[in-house]
Amino acid sequence: MTGATLTVSSFRAYSGKGTYLTLGGYGSTGTFAQNEAVHSATVSATVAASILSFSGGTISLTVNTTQASSGNQLNFRESCVLTLTVHYAETATSSTGSLSKTTAAIGDSISLTINPSSGTVSHRVVWSLGSYSTPFTIPAGGSICSFIIPETWANAISGSTATAYATLHTLDSWGTQIGSTYYTFTVTLAGAASPTIGSFTATRVDGDVPAGWGVYVQGKSKVMLTITGAAGSLGSSISSYKFSGGGYSWSSSGENSYMTGFLSVAGDVTFTATVTDTRNNTATKTLTIHVMEYAPPALTSVNGFRCQENGTASETGGYLAVRVAATFTSLDGKNKQMMAVQYRQIGTDEWALAVSLVNGEQKIINAGFTGANRYEFYVIAIDEFASITRTADVAAAQYTMHMATGGLNVSFGKAGKRPNAVEISEDWKLYHGDTDVLAAIGGTGGTVPITKGGTGATTAAGALTNLGAAPAVHNHSADSITAGVLAVARGGTGTSALTASRAVMTTATGTLTTANVTAAQLGYLSDVTRNIQMQLDSKSSLKLAHGTATIDGNNAAYINYSSAAFMYMPYVVATYCTTGANWSGDNGAIKIYFKTTTSAQIIVGGSFSSPRTIDWIALGW
Repeated sequence: MTGATLTVSSFRAYSGKGTYLTLGGYGSTGTFAQNEAVHSATVSATVAASILSFSGGTISLTVNTTQASSGNQLNFRESCVLTLTVHYAETATSSTGSLSKTTAAIGDSISLTINPSSGTVSHRVVWSLGSYSTPFTIPAGGSICSFIIPETWANAISGSTATAYATLHTLDSWGTQIGSTYYTFTVTLAGAASPTIGSFTATRVDGDVPAGWGVYVQGKSKVMLTITGAAGSLGSSISSYKFSGGGYSWSSSGENSYMTGFLSVAGDVTFTATVTDTRNNTATKTLTIHVMEYAPPALTSVNGFRCQENGTASETGGYLAVRVAATFTSLDGKNKQMMAVQYRQIGTDEWALAVSLVNGEQKIINAGFTGANRYEFYVIAIDEFASITRTADVAAAQYTMHMATGGLNVSFGKAGKRPNAVEISEDWKLYHGDTDVLAAIGGTGGTVPITKGGTGATTAAGALTNLGAAPAVHNHSADSITAGVLAVARGGTGTSALTASRAVMTTATGTLTTANVTAAQLGYLSDVTRNIQMQLDSKSSLKLAHGTATIDGNNAAYINYSSAAFMYMPYVVATYCTTGANWSGDNGAIKIYFKTTTSAQIIVGGSFSSPRTIDWIALGW
């Protein structure tokens, strides 16, 4: 027994007199004073150590006062109640326990099974994670404590898992803690904490594609991808957005939309949207768009020749027979296509007005060709997005032998077209006896004998031997080999002094000399593939297209000048116009964009909403 408490109630002590208690013969418990106004009092007693060895029997409780009972110091007639409480200390140790699982997700149930150290002890179980904790009281005799992990605990998890605790406190029968121990387990977010995506949408960006088509076109359309309604869960937030597909990949910490470049992949194209939250958990959504396959126009066959009105080939015919075949992409009939031809006399500046063609069909055109003049023609194949052109000579008719009017040309196997010349068709061969002369000259046929101006050999060594220019044994001195000038006929230059970094040409006598053309000037011709003068002449054939449109700040005007058949990107200008009086106010800058060789779009800059009329003009070659 470690202590005793004496409760005295409902008695009236004599005013001013002291009262003290004695517990058996084991020591004084102290004194306390009472007065008329106080009807109860409690005093705690500390007893002598000898009472701890008490083995049974009677312990007397004596209440003493400093005066006789007849003085009403303790008035039993007023229902005096004396209560003695004795507390015996427990000798029990801490209890133990075990968890039902070592890993639990948010929302899962977990329990602690308790093994009590004695039948009189109670327990207090505290479940905790970070700053979050939930206590439970388990009375004596209880052996299990169950707990459902709350969603709020997710706020204490920085990644995908965290360590939590179940702490077991053991209490004696008076509620005094005897000991404690704790058990750990892992809390996971699992699927409950994944972010969500409300919607993932694609918006067509037409670019060069007419808005009314309502389709994606390969290489011409773009797409705007947008994520809306993305949110984290259980206290997390969205940290990044990512878009991928169609050959593009892009991510951002704050932007929830992305516009691709021109779509280079045709067919069904799938895009994926991914959001990541602050716990590094992700959510994805996909969508698929259909991109129509497109390829620019291509010319597969171009043929034109002079003819009579009925199409019969004739070198003197005034008509042009032309047949052009090209490939186009239909785009389900939406892609408009056009083919045309122009022609002119070679050496002149002006092209005739364009004449439309039907793909793959021959067209007879009254071109007004005259005499032995040479002509060329220019064809173009064009669709809504691109064009391709080609220039070719008007072919001569087929002849065995042809003599040009005026006797200025004699040709075999073709109609001649070069003045003061003899020509032979490239499809014909020229033989001298059994020798193919043209092949021999080109190094692909037989040999031309020395008597006919050849070498009679097929190799350089054989030619030197046949010509007697290479004796088997040389008897020259070093000076005779290195000194002097080696003639051109002997494989030399015929000169001992040529200027560095200059072009070389032959003189009237056949020797080499330095020209005035520098190496740098000669280099300017490195990429030339056609007659330069002809190209310069073609530049002078300026083309023009014009029209009227209505624009404002919200609606662009689409202008089409494909009828001008520009070979190069034209200049396009536009200005406000009216046939009436001048209107007031600043109408905003006119902007021209998406310009090609066939079309452009025009809009007013800013937010100006009133429609205004404009005149436009396209000028170029």
